[in-house]
Amino acid sequence: MSVISKPVGPAGGLSFLDPRGDALPRPHGNTYWLWAGHVLAGEHPGKEGEALLPERLQLLAKMGITHFIDLTSSNDPLKPYQPLGGAVRINHPITDFGVPSTAQMQVILRSMDEALAQGGKVYVHCRAGIGRTGTVAATWLVNQGLNGQAALDLLLQKWQAVDKRLEEPHTPETEAQRQFVLAWETHRSS
Repeated sequence: MSVISKPVGPAGGLSFLDPRGDALPRPHGNTYWLWAGHVLAGEHPGKEGEALLPERLQLLAKMGITHFIDLTSSNDPLKPYQPLGGAVRINHPITDFGVPSTAQMQVILRSMDEALAQGGKVYVHCRAGIGRTGTVAATWLVNQGLNGQAALDLLLQKWQAVDKRLEEPHTPETEAQRQFVLAWETHRSS
């Protein structure tokens, strides 16, 4: 895992800080580009009901998503799904409103980095795409070289693209999740 001093993205391209990436097409209104064209974040593809799941999976496939990082746990009222087009679903369960252990976050981030290193496109999601997803997204930004507060600020900026931002104005969702991100700098070189 490499730490990048200027956040241009792990393999170059548009910087995480470049707002042009935020305007790229998205599969639906409750997703946002964490890293334009490479890392998408949002809600569970089946959150709006099982009837919409096939359509959402098709839209994500059209976006070229190759790896789904699923943060839902067995306590979430959602059924597991099978991505389309040979994409891989990797489940890293985190309890709703909770935070992972340091070791679990390292495994999650490694899954993302390995997918990207293979040229994949990643979709990170929990149930609603707010708390657990925001925690992983901001922590991933810290691993790319941002400090914790800068990562949270950038994530909030990207969150403004999401339809539900008025009902859910913050991501991550809880103070414990935000504190986890702020503390991650001490772990990022692990």
